[in-house]
Amino acid sequence: MQVRALSQSVGEQRPTSVKAEIEEGELAELLFRFAEEDKGQLFAILDAARTEEILAHIAKGEVQSESLFKGKKEEQLFDVSPFLVVCKADTELFAWLTSEAWAQSVGIFFTSSDSFENLFTHFQQFLTVQEEGGGDMYFRFYDPRVLRVYLPTCTAQEIRTFFGNVSRFMVESEDGKSILSFVPGPSGSASRRR
Repeated sequence: MQVRALSQSVGEQRPTSVKAEIEEGELAELLFRFAEEDKGQLFAILDAARTEEILAHIAKGEVQSESLFKGKKEEQLFDVSPFLVVCKADTELFAWLTSEAWAQSVGIFFTSSDSFENLFTHFQQFLTVQEEGGGDMYFRFYDPRVLRVYLPTCTAQEIRTFFGNVSRFMVESEDGKSILSFVPGPSGSASRRR
């Protein structure tokens, strides 16, 4: 597998991009390098609805994790819930995420210097959104297929609200050969970059 890191400003007419080829096995290194650059820790939100392997890895207790449905009416959906996870390089879970699970839309990565507890609370507020008709619907922001489409459409205020204390979001590209990195831009828009 080759992974390219892309750099692109979102919201501009003509985005600029920078590509860096990454050899097989270097995805994990790149993710932790982003966390180091951002002076934060690496986290993921994993979608247990995509594969039972997520629950199996979480059950091993290698990393701090919690269902984002905890304390919500959806708590009974534990087996298919999104899980906030602290990423640790020397775990089976992280090895699986950066190899077999990559390009399978199992979750998103992000960096932050905020606490696990604060991030948990922050992301719980986005689990449902109001439809135009007034009803609630689930917002699967933790699905890379959703996040990579959603972020470029956000207003500056929406970016500030959604990012909160997150420095960067990282998701797989459609073909899984690239990692897309989104950071808040100077005007509040999201920039997609390496």
